[in-house]
Parts: sequence; structure tokens; C-alpha cells
Amino acid sequence: MPKIKRNDTCPCGSGEKYKVCCLEKETMKKQKYEYGQQTHTNRISELMERLDTAIKQSHFIKKEKKIIDITDDLDEHSYREYQIKNYTMDIIMVAEKTIKSEEVFLTRVDSASNDIILMYKGSYRTFEYSKFPLLLNSLLNYING
Repeated sequence: MPKIKRNDTCPCGSGEKYKVCCLEKETMKKQKYEYGQQTHTNRISELMERLDTAIKQSHFIKKEKKIIDITDDLDEHSYREYQIKNYTMDIIMVAEKTIKSEEVFLTRVDSASNDIILMYKGSYRTFEYSKFPLLLNSLLNYING
């Protein structure tokens, strides 16, 4: 399929040029998968900071990893999209359980009290936020894969 250029007619059928119709939407969608969202909760902020520090101090994780919050966007459909889009990238995705993401947690947890999901390179780990400090080394091993 040929690449769409900015001045081409938009493939959505609007008759507009691509640059004034769907280009911005596609750019925003791509950024969503690479940058996540602004972190909204103190729990996720703290988790991301502690994980980032641990990764940087780790002797066996050589490459820097980007950590993004996807809490507000996570649902059964977007879960798969995030995993596919970020499979080859060094992006760690974290999310806190919400009403919107409840189905993701219900189908992927071994304990109803798990309220955090961490996804990386096509796999995931769920855990209770309160147990994060105890699991940190295990999570580092998981990320190092």
C-alpha cells in the first residue's frame, strides 16, 4: 500500500487533503502508544519513579527503558493495541485498575486484590500496589527477560 502524503486526498473519503483531515488524528494515536498519558495518580507516579530508579541502578539491565502510564486508556481493546504497538520497543506500560480496565484485570489476574498491571514486550504482570517493594527484584528480572 503506497504511503499517504500530506497533500493527498484523505483515504477516509471526506474529500479533504490528508493534512487537514486525518493526519493529526493519526499522529495523536501514534503518540498515545509511545508516550502514554500524563500520570494522574500519586501511586502510579511513585511506582514509575521507583521502577525507573531501580532500572537505572541495575547492573544487568543495559538499555534505558521508557515507562508510560496508560491507566486512562486501558480497556480490553486497547490492551491488545498497546502490546502490539510496543512489542519491539523498550517501553514499559503501567496501569492502575479502574472501572474501564476492570475486564482486563478480571481476565489476567490470579488475585482479585491485584490492582496494578505492568506490561512489557508482549507479556504482563499484575500485582497489588502495596506489594510493589517486595516484587521489585522480580519485576526487574521480568523486564530483563
